Amino acid sequence: MTQETSAVEPSIPAGMVEVTWGEFYELLKRDQRDIMPKNTRREFTTWETPNRYAWGWSLPGWAYPGGRQVYAVSIALAKHQTAIEI
Repeated sequence: MTQETSAVEPSIPAGMVEVTWGEFYELLKRDQRDIMPKNTRREFTTWETPNRYAWGWSLPGWAYPGGRQVYAVSIALAKHQTAIEI
């Protein structure tokens, strides 16, 4: 017996808001902390501060470089740093 699995695209985590590619990288550039990507899953990337605060999230992950692109940052960061409507 074989079991079929269908790929389900990950969704933006709770506590984060979607931003554009430009907004994501502008916020990343302006942040004084050492934000680093963490690839614990193949499908998406979590971006964390040195104290492991979840700063942002992006899709696709390292295993799916040609997929749909989605960027998100923590709602607290978005409210504090930008005029992004939440």
